[in-house]
Formats: sequence, C-alpha cells, structure tokens
Amino acid sequence: MIPRSAALGMALVGLVLVFADVFFRSQTVFATEVSESSLRTQEPRVHTSAGFYDLGTLVGDVVREVELRVHNEGPSEWRTLDTWQDCGCIRIVSAGEVTPVGADLLIHVRIDTRGQPLGSTTRSVYVLAEPGPRLITGLVQAELLPSAHVDPAMLEIELPRGERLFSAESTVRIPDLGGEPMVFVETCPEGISLELGPAQRSDRLVNIPVLITGELPKEHENRSFLPTLRVFMSAASPEGESLGMRVQVKTTRDIIVAPRAVYFDGRSDRLSARIFVKNSRGEPVDTPKWRLDPPSIAEVRLTDVPGCLELRTEPVALSAVASAALVITALGESVSIPLILGAKSQLVHND
Repeated sequence: MIPRSAALGMALVGLVLVFADVFFRSQTVFATEVSESSLRTQEPRVHTSAGFYDLGTLVGDVVREVELRVHNEGPSEWRTLDTWQDCGCIRIVSAGEVTPVGADLLIHVRIDTRGQPLGSTTRSVYVLAEPGPRLITGLVQAELLPSAHVDPAMLEIELPRGERLFSAESTVRIPDLGGEPMVFVETCPEGISLELGPAQRSDRLVNIPVLITGELPKEHENRSFLPTLRVFMSAASPEGESLGMRVQVKTTRDIIVAPRAVYFDGRSDRLSARIFVKNSRGEPVDTPKWRLDPPSIAEVRLTDVPGCLELRTEPVALSAVASAALVITALGESVSIPLILGAKSQLVHND
C-alpha cells in the first residue's frame, strides 16, 4: 500500500508534467505563428536583386506588363511567401511559388500610368522567399509624357457690348519623341480663323502656338465655334490624331435680368411672376422700363423691392397668342423675356 503522502506527491508530479507539456506545445505553436507573421516585417538575412527594367518613354494613359527574372544559384530551392509593391500604379500579377536550384524566378509586373504625375518615375516590387528569409527587389523605370493635347482646349471670350472682333491664344502640346511633329488645321468654322506659330521645345514637349481670330455675327450675342486640328507625331505617322477645341464668345451685358424666361403651368386662374433687374455689378436698377409684346397680354408694375417687377396675367390670355414676351430696357440695353404657358412649371410659383 502506497502511503498517502507519496500518492499525493506522485499526483502533483503528474500535474506538473501535463502542464509542462501543454505549455511547451502552446509555445511551439505561438512561435510558429509569430515567425510566419513576422517574416515580412523582420530584417531579411539575404537580399537579392531582380534587376532593373526600363520601359523607356510612355505617352498618355497606358497599361504595360513586363517580366523580371532572378536566377536561383542554390544551394536550396526558394519558396515564395509574400509579394508587395511600393505604389498603387504598379502591381505584381504573378510570381513563381517554388523556384528550384538552377531555375529562374519569374515576376510578372503590370504598370498603369493613368493619373500618375508626369516625368521620370521609378517603382519597386518585392518578393519575400524562404529560406533566409530572402528579400528579392525589382525596379521598373519609365518616363511619363502626356498625349498630344490643346492647352487650353476651352476658350471663353467676353466682348464689351457693341464690339464684334475677338482674338485668343492657345497651344498645341505634343510629346517630344525626337522627331518633327506636324500640325494642320483640320476644320475651321465660318467666322473664325486659326494661325499656327513656330514650334518650340521645352520640358520634353513640342509647343505650337495657335492664334484664334474672328468676328461675332451681328445677329448673335453669343456663339460657339468648334475647330479641330490634325496632329502627326512625326513625318512617319500614317494618320495622325484629331484634337478638338471649343471657342465660346459672349457679349457682356450692362444689365442682368432673372429669370431669362418665365414659365407658367396654367393651373390657376391668375398667374404671376417676379423679374429682377440688376446692373453688371449686381446692384438693383431702380427705374427699369418695360413693354409687353403683344401689349395687352399682361399687367406689369414696379414693386417696393428695388429692381423688381411683378407680372400678372391669365392662362386664357397667353393661350390666345402664338408668343408673348416682356421687353425690359435699362442702362441703354433691352432684354426680351419670353412668357411661356404649360412648361417647366417648377421654375415659377403661381399665386
């Protein structure tokens, strides 16, 4: 028979052994997890270069793929653990999982220039492999240039009232690829002319000035012109590229009238609207004059609010005529406000 004290001692020893076994097993699992998760963050023991790939000059928004290679000279095979890159514009599409001794690790890389700053750029890709751990680094370089474009492509010209002649300047910017680019006027609307100046080189661009001149037709206060240019990157370019422009010519007004048209929905027996008259500085015009066309289409009065006219009419009156307008005159200028029944009722609220 085992003494009670001895049995108690043996039980304690058994508990200690069980606890020790559980403890060391958990520590082994924990150490394994820590080693796997820290491989990317800890300092690699071996650094290997995957080389340097120069894409040369990339024009405009393009997507290119390249292949980097690194030779495994031994003494053991490589097992890829992780891949990453230093920028969202470049991405590792694939990398070999296992690279035997004497073979090449292939790293397929895609670079996307859309939205990237222009100029010279160098990006890095990384592969982490075992044993080591081994950090494999590849570099991709490119010179990013914009595609051919007009700067600015949208021109807004404001003419003082009474003037019809106008002029403006723009520039065709073409990436400098070493050749002699050519630009021709492709289409030129009636009323304007385009004159191209001599080319100048700067910052990897060929800049060709464009002088736009024209005359606003007498029957127009505002006019849009849409000329186009044909650009050939070099004399060997077969078709070239068409670049559009927009030239918007506006006549400045001495008075500002709002709204520019009055819409009634006709759901009430009496229709009314308020029209505000201001000068070019946004100040109310106290004494505007007005007339109706036809004269009996509505009633108009000057309200207590400076520069505010109130118009009252009836649906039957507007529906009886083909067209109606309120003509406001102030500061030597007249503006016609169409009165329209049955459209865009949300713009004017009836009483």
